[in-house]
Amino acid sequence: MQVAVILLIIGILIYVITGNPGYVLFTGSVLLLLISASLVLLFSYCIILLLRSERRDAVFTKVDLPSSGSSHKVAYYRIGEEEYPCIFPEEGIFRRFLYHTDQPCRVRLTRKGGRVFDRYSTITTIVGFSAGLIICVITLALHFM
Repeated sequence: MQVAVILLIIGILIYVITGNPGYVLFTGSVLLLLISASLVLLFSYCIILLLRSERRDAVFTKVDLPSSGSSHKVAYYRIGEEEYPCIFPEEGIFRRFLYHTDQPCRVRLTRKGGRVFDRYSTITTIVGFSAGLIICVITLALHFM
């Protein structure tokens, strides 16, 4: 909410200083382009991690806060004798539909980071990359019209 208010104030200031609403739209579209480009970069990194990971059989164990001090809960999966956190935060609203304790599943284990991609993280990565790319392309197309 605070970000929206700050952006609104910046837009009003740009309009008052320049007197041209075109500059406000241009600034907003450049900001949208930067945000979508950063989404594409983030999810590109996740796709690289996903492609370099190895498929493993796992068992969902719990949803808990990671030890790194994050405030978002993540799902934990047991592979062999070790427990690995998921790379993305868990979905709190649909927790009882998505995560079932002691149910076997297939995950992608990243050895370097010691995290897993479950099927929901994989879907999030693909949809996030696609959405960021689509928004980026549309914004670029609007800039050149």
